[in-house]
Amino acid sequence: APTFAVIKAAKGSTRIASILVQYLKAVGISVIGIVIVIGLLNGNAFMTGFEAFKGVKLVYVVPIAGVLLFVMLELNRIVDQDLKKTLSNTVTLLNRDLKYWHVLLLIVVAGIGLFYISRTGNSGSVSNAELAFRQWLENILYVRPRTKEFLIGFPFFVLALYVMGINRKWGSILLVPGVIGFLSIVNTFTHLHIPVAVSALRTLYSVSLGFVVGLVFILIFKIGYRFISKAIARWS
Repeated sequence: APTFAVIKAAKGSTRIASILVQYLKAVGISVIGIVIVIGLLNGNAFMTGFEAFKGVKLVYVVPIAGVLLFVMLELNRIVDQDLKKTLSNTVTLLNRDLKYWHVLLLIVVAGIGLFYISRTGNSGSVSNAELAFRQWLENILYVRPRTKEFLIGFPFFVLALYVMGINRKWGSILLVPGVIGFLSIVNTFTHLHIPVAVSALRTLYSVSLGFVVGLVFILIFKIGYRFISKAIARWS
């Protein structure tokens, strides 16, 4: 559901109204997936907490892998629509010499991946500052929206739609972190021992705040884009 939601709504635009429509479309598709999840897991075992959903790690990995595959195919389509030439370029790339910065980049990406996976589930470590921030959110909103949703996933998805309206290649890359918000809200409803109304309120907070933070991301991007464009024009 989150993979299909992101791919189906990946239509770039610089108009906020159009971005909102695609954003709500992705949320709607995710809600359909959520309804299916609730139906599949409905029962005393899951509702009482005696049984727990065991696919948490897969929920946090498979959608990202699916969107990453989509982005790679999309980039190939943008750069070169000839599949045979694309395969040839891939073989050429694999035969190139490995440089030190390639290794450093792989280490950084692997480190981010390990940190991301370690934060999934209920056993992830959290800093004292983040615990205080979470408690503050709960005191104000009653139910705490997940930070990975309204501060990372949803804002990056909103930014991705905007950037795709300017440059589809770079905007498509931003869809990869953007799927985190959608997979996270689907995962929220796998915890049936928590009342569905509470999960729904948490998701509503995340979706609303995520779009607002996404608009802030767009504003920051526009300021940075304008500054960089002027710098390039000045020194070219």
